[in-house]
Amino acid sequence: MLAVAAQLALPRIVAGGIEDRLTERGGQASAEVDAFPAPRLLFGDGDRLQVSGSDLELELEVGESDGLSELDSFDEVDMRLASLRTGSIEVSSFQLSRRGEEPYRLQMRGRSTASELALIGSAALGAGALGELGSAFLQGALGTQAVPLDLDLLLQSDDGTPRVVGGQASAAGIDVTAIAALIASAVAVNI
Repeated sequence: MLAVAAQLALPRIVAGGIEDRLTERGGQASAEVDAFPAPRLLFGDGDRLQVSGSDLELELEVGESDGLSELDSFDEVDMRLASLRTGSIEVSSFQLSRRGEEPYRLQMRGRSTASELALIGSAALGAGALGELGSAFLQGALGTQAVPLDLDLLLQSDDGTPRVVGGQASAAGIDVTAIAALIASAVAVNI
């Protein structure tokens, strides 16, 4: 009887925790997790993770490198988010999915400014913060005009660290593949 209760209750408890973390700063989220036997979820292991949400605001942690580790232990991942804001990037649609051992597929549409993308990208690539002078230069050189982001990438998880293995993405001539990996991590660490 206890095993049946755990099989029914644990997925709901874990899904509720995911929903709470994603909506900590507002928005709506719904999560479903499956695992058999369900106690595997206590160790972060499961069969399927499905998440949907909208109007979410998540922190973009440039130093966060192992964000996908929370998702790697699921056999199937399907995340679909709309109206997501992370840092200075507004994401209208975000989809991250994976089946079995395949790479994750990240599809994202959004917008930001070229100068903000350059600043985030330089930090993501290890160039560090450019400081106020560098920020002012990029603001002037690249402007504050909004630029669209349209990404369709394949990400491999190296012990949770996303690495782009297919596709490409650019916005206003800036390579944003590193930024895409950061956004995927920003979402995943809230799982």
